[in-house]
Amino acid sequence: NISLLNPLLVAMAIIIPLLLVLHIPYARYFAGSQILNQLLQPAVVALALPLYEQMHQIRARWKSLIGVCFIGSLTAMVSGTAIALWMGATPEIAATILPKSV
Repeated sequence: NISLLNPLLVAMAIIIPLLLVLHIPYARYFAGSQILNQLLQPAVVALALPLYEQMHQIRARWKSLIGVCFIGSLTAMVSGTAIALWMGATPEIAATILPKSV
């Protein structure tokens, strides 16, 4: 299944066994990755700044944005569930696709 190739899951599947096999405590691993954690903060700000600079556009078009988000979510939920059912998924499995599709 292609969803198992999620980068977060792949990284966890590699790092956790590696830490266990090499007997590296999590605290030591976390201390070693501190620079990456610190670089993540400016990256978030760098992504948020352009959005903040366009706040006047967002405020002027908030109704359209909410409408488009609602229609997009609804379309993703219906199409995801319909495709799952069409491909033979049980109703229970198809129901689990709903929140993921939002």
